[in-house]
Amino acid sequence: MLNSFDFIQADPHTSRIFILGSANGSGNLGDEAMFEAITGYFNQKLPLCKVTTDVTRQPFDSIYPNVDRQIPMYGSINNYRAYIKLLEYFGIFLFGIPFFKLWKRIFPKTELSRYYAEFKESDLVVFSGAGAINSRFRSYGIFGWGTLVHLAKSMDKKVYFSGHGIGPFHSKIDHFCAVTFLKRADFVKCRDQISYELLKENGVKNCDWGLDDAYFVEILQDSELQEVLSRNSISEKFVVLSFHAWNKTFDSSAFDVFVEQIWKLDAGLDIVLLGNKIKPTMNDIPVLEDFKAKYATNPRIKVLAPPYTPQVSKSIISKSKLLITTRYHPAIFSGEKDIPCIAVHFDLYYHQKFQGAFHHRNKESVLHLSYQDLQKSRDLSVESLGFLRSKILND
Repeated sequence: MLNSFDFIQADPHTSRIFILGSANGSGNLGDEAMFEAITGYFNQKLPLCKVTTDVTRQPFDSIYPNVDRQIPMYGSINNYRAYIKLLEYFGIFLFGIPFFKLWKRIFPKTELSRYYAEFKESDLVVFSGAGAINSRFRSYGIFGWGTLVHLAKSMDKKVYFSGHGIGPFHSKIDHFCAVTFLKRADFVKCRDQISYELLKENGVKNCDWGLDDAYFVEILQDSELQEVLSRNSISEKFVVLSFHAWNKTFDSSAFDVFVEQIWKLDAGLDIVLLGNKIKPTMNDIPVLEDFKAKYATNPRIKVLAPPYTPQVSKSIISKSKLLITTRYHPAIFSGEKDIPCIAVHFDLYYHQKFQGAFHHRNKESVLHLSYQDLQKSRDLSVESLGFLRSKILND
């Protein structure tokens, strides 16, 4: 089990690393956390090495000074049709650089040109952690990234994947393309055992698994965290509730039961509503604001005001009494301080993610619930109530 970034073989003379794939600038704090964690590692290990990254949306400002170059992410300028992406994927895979040089003359809009230019100047290519190598995000997570892997390997670059969830796949072409480009990587670190076993079963030998990269994001100093709490009028004792609308049928009232039970405990706790995606393209805040509006007369329910960084999010969760979340990365952020966590999963995709998040955790500190069961019953089981009470009151 890998619990560091040391598997990435960067020699002392490495001058530039291209770290891509984390949806930087989108407001997805989980993806940005994985990028910041691995960038911080290289900032410490190779302080003179510069980092290039790709971004979905400007502005994006890393906290580390070694990030000095940004390019638009694959698909963010010309998100062309699937058959063109397949043509690029198999063209680069089968014919390499000769195909690329011909292709950019035939199809000048190709998004591969800017990656080719950056790969030429980079010593290593690292795909920072994400949960995109699956059929749901096939457009960029399979065909986009796969094409970039084939391009980088055609240029004799070392390619690493760090902290990825793999699958599920719903078609043979998705499965084939994903396994094919992952086999070409120099090493793949998965973030859960299910992903690792899937790769091993499909003949990917250069892989292992370990903690999600976001686990290694730094926590704020006490004085910095206190400033955030004061600015948002949050007391010293609080619970964090972090949920999102996974689809159009999502109903936030399923989470009323948690608020009601927390009030019944009369422990003087604030409830902090924390978004994990906080920009217009990916935004949890409107859903949380609507939820808060139902409790407008209760000053103890607070929405943490954006913008804020992954470091702030992890620090808030690490200070809390309990986390209740539908989001994967808040669950990861709860791990370092072993903060009790109730994870509410929507489907198999999220169930797999939470299984990976909690594999290394003290099993008495975590509880899995199904959103569908919660929505139907509008109540908590005896087990769930016991967990909630014991973790808040420290019984």
